[in-house]
Amino acid sequence: MRDDTPICRAVTYVAFFVGLWNVHLLLRDSTWQGSTELHALMEATAIFLALLVGVIALVRFYSKKTNPYLFIGVGFLGTGLLDGYHAIVTSPWFADLFPSILPSLVPWSWIASRVFLSVCLWLSLVAWRREVRMRARRRVRRSMMYVTGSLLILPSFLVFSFFSLPEVYSPAIVLSRPEELIPAGIFLLAFVGYLRKGHWRYDDFEHWLVLALILAITGQAMFMTFSGQVFDGMFDAAHLLKKASYTFVLIGLLISMYHLFRRAEESTFELGRANEVLQTEIAERERAQRAVEKAHEKAEIWVQERTAQLAQANEVLQREIADRTRAESELEVLHELSRQLDSTLELEDVLELALVKVKELVGVDLAVISIVDQRSGGLVLRAHPQVPPEKIQAMIQSEVGEWITGKAAEGGGPVLVDHLSEQHRLSSLATILGGIESLICVPLKAKGAVIGHITLASAMPGRFTERGISFLSSAASVVATASDNASLYAQTKKDAEAKALLLRELNHRVRNNLATIVGLLSMELGRKRQWTAEEALKACIDRAQRLAAIHDLLAQDEFRALDLKKLVEDVAKAAVRGFSWEENVTITVDAPPLRLPPNLLASLALAANELITNALIHAFPSGDAGHIQVQVMQEGGEILLEVRDNGVGIPATEDGGVRKGVGLEIVTSLVETDLRGQFHLENEKGAVATIRFPRPKRAEG
Repeated sequence: MRDDTPICRAVTYVAFFVGLWNVHLLLRDSTWQGSTELHALMEATAIFLALLVGVIALVRFYSKKTNPYLFIGVGFLGTGLLDGYHAIVTSPWFADLFPSILPSLVPWSWIASRVFLSVCLWLSLVAWRREVRMRARRRVRRSMMYVTGSLLILPSFLVFSFFSLPEVYSPAIVLSRPEELIPAGIFLLAFVGYLRKGHWRYDDFEHWLVLALILAITGQAMFMTFSGQVFDGMFDAAHLLKKASYTFVLIGLLISMYHLFRRAEESTFELGRANEVLQTEIAERERAQRAVEKAHEKAEIWVQERTAQLAQANEVLQREIADRTRAESELEVLHELSRQLDSTLELEDVLELALVKVKELVGVDLAVISIVDQRSGGLVLRAHPQVPPEKIQAMIQSEVGEWITGKAAEGGGPVLVDHLSEQHRLSSLATILGGIESLICVPLKAKGAVIGHITLASAMPGRFTERGISFLSSAASVVATASDNASLYAQTKKDAEAKALLLRELNHRVRNNLATIVGLLSMELGRKRQWTAEEALKACIDRAQRLAAIHDLLAQDEFRALDLKKLVEDVAKAAVRGFSWEENVTITVDAPPLRLPPNLLASLALAANELITNALIHAFPSGDAGHIQVQVMQEGGEILLEVRDNGVGIPATEDGGVRKGVGLEIVTSLVETDLRGQFHLENEKGAVATIRFPRPKRAEG
């Protein structure tokens, strides 16, 4: 707070009083005349303000338990009730219900609320002085205050309701309502007491309370005492000053509540910070104590551990020497095994040699190797010594068989089984294998993939240990590498043979295609109706291109047996694609799943291409819409290929036969010469061409 605040506030009080005195002088001769409606509105506002101030003052009291606020709260609540009663009895709607006339009811009901409030404000000051004098905050009994206030209010209600009140106005003297000086005097006592108290200099609430008391004193002494009749200017001014005083007290209470809550928040924050500091200090002390205890414990443990380490150092050193000696021996053994397995690339020799050498190195009774055949998915099984097939089958059908057959997940480690006869599911396997008790199955891995397993079995329980698994895994890696190399060698030989066969087949197809081209040229040369050289050459080029397309289809599958339906569909699509009206003509192919050797497929595809092309050219002139159906059937030991269209048909000859061009002559030659079959052509709602030839023995259904 600034140092000049008390001076500013004192000047404000004086200026406030002077200003109100000037207003008094201006209104003394005023002819203003209010109404009952305006009076009711002002009293309703006063009731609301008084009750609000009373509630907030009691909230302030219960927050801090300061006695003056209890008196102020009770005073304003009672004043609100008395103001409400004043508004009721002075309203035009209820005036006829009371025994007194309106000029008597209005001033007396007004004075009741003002006296009650002034007394409560003066008592709040008395309560404070009592606390200061006794140097202890003694709480006033709240119930006694509420009961006393009620007992003071109820008689007022009864008096106004049942007794006729005397006249108040005295026009014969200067002061028309001298009784108003009673509450004014009590307000003045409270005003002087709060000034002497001195808290107005720094306490915002008491500053606003002093301002409210100035309004109350001037409203009673300078305005209401000079009111000559009900609702005149002085009357309404006194009512306005009453509401203004209520408002000032409300402002002071709100400011006081704000500061109270703010101080409480700051106190809570400071308390929280102090608590955090205290908790941090406690935690630090506990942490330091634990650190000391742990350091002591660690020192003892370190001494014990160091003693134990020194005692074990010699044992560890001896074990390392033994492990290195064994590792060197195992490395020599693995090197010798690798050298011997690298001496051959035949898979059979590698498997046989691996079985013998591993069995000798490990010293077991039975060794079995299983290699997965990548092409067939089956197993290549070898055992040493020779084991009857039923015993091998028993191993495959047991739980161990999941590893022997390679069905276990890739990347799995070795499987070690001991005491087979004591295990319920494997006891029968121990009996079948002739008293086998220990068994280990190690995966063979090459290039990150499991290609098989090596299984070792012994009649000695506990023969295989976790310690020996590392050596067995290394041996299995050597065997796997040798087996994979042998498999690659065998596959390379097989691929070389297949490529040689493919080359021979390709050479054969090239010779046949060249012979076909020569035959096409010969047919064009022998035609009766002569074409120009350009037309004949173009026709030969078209047929050679179709022959090349068929050759490409066969070459894609390396001249192996092909699906007849797929071949005919590809030929049909290629034939339609060469004409501008391909969107108007639809072609459907209906054929069973049948695979034919390439020598027949080439001739059949060329014949089908000629028939489809012939239908596209002659059956639908000028690009008319149409449909071509290609159907393949089997009748007994023969295969039928039928090409049917719904076009104009084939022109007939003079003797009633069907006229054949070069394309149909080519078809006849291919069917009779290459397919050893028959070709038939007729008109039946369009052209119908049928090729019939014997089904070859190598055809696959």
